[in-house]
Amino acid sequence: MWKDFISDAERAWLRVFDSGKRSSFYSPDGAPLLRLPIRWQSRRRIYNYFRRWWGPRLANNMLRNLPIYERGGSLYVAAYDVPPISLNVSEVEVLKDKGDTVWLRAVLIGGFDEPLIIKYVVKKHTLTKHYMIVSRSDREDFRYHGRRTEE
Repeated sequence: MWKDFISDAERAWLRVFDSGKRSSFYSPDGAPLLRLPIRWQSRRRIYNYFRRWWGPRLANNMLRNLPIYERGGSLYVAAYDVPPISLNVSEVEVLKDKGDTVWLRAVLIGGFDEPLIIKYVVKKHTLTKHYMIVSRSDREDFRYHGRRTEE
């Protein structure tokens, strides 16, 4: 269960980023803009998608770090080169389980630093009873930074 949960959570940002279709628009710095599909034609929809796995703070950070542009009432992402990201979960270990809070240790592979060990704190939402990641140990991953990173 946890391996699939972490795998889906880690892939969420890239699923949105890679979902765009070619367009005739360019970002102010000249990067091609890719039109996002209808399912992600609002920031609220993207945020709600991230919230399937991530707590509010991390979901906000992920949304903020998507290079989104609006043109003609539609949302686009800039087709920037993304550094290799460790997305493949090779193992997950439960460090502690207190019922509504679970501490996990996962080994991710596929990026620069291989293997990458990440610790997560996962909490159960009191109303919906679904789990959400509220903390992630890797501070280097640009997707989860508190402020949008500019190149």
